[in-house]
Amino acid sequence: MHDLIHSHTELSNVTRYVACSAHDFIFRSVIFTIISTVLILAVLLSVIERRLLRWLTLLETHTNTYALAAGELDRDIDIGGTDELSRMQDALKVFRRNAVDLRRSNADLAKFAYTASHDLRTLLMAICCP
Repeated sequence: MHDLIHSHTELSNVTRYVACSAHDFIFRSVIFTIISTVLILAVLLSVIERRLLRWLTLLETHTNTYALAAGELDRDIDIGGTDELSRMQDALKVFRRNAVDLRRSNADLAKFAYTASHDLRTLLMAICCP
C-alpha cells in the first residue's frame, strides 16, 4: 500500500512538473513571439524611414524645390523612374508650367493696365482741358 501511495505521489509530482514546464514553455513562447514581432517592426520602420528620406533627399537634390517655390522657374526637374518621385516630378513640372503661364498673364495684364490708364488719362485730359 505504501508503494502505491508513493507511486501516486510521484505521479502527482511528475504531472505538476509537466504542467509547470508546459506553462513555462507557453510563457517563453509568447515572450519570444512578442520580442520577435517588435524587432521585425523596428527593422521595417527603419527601412521605410531610410527609403522615404532617400526619396525626399533625391527630390530636393534633383529639383531644388525651395528654389522652384521661390520663383526660380528655370531650374531643371529631372528624376526619372516610375515611382512616387517621378509622379512628384510631373506635378512640379505642371506647377512650373502654371507659374510661367501666370507670370506671362500678369505681364500682359500689367501692359493692358498701363495702356488703358494712358488712354483714359488722354481722354480725361481732352475732356477737362481742351
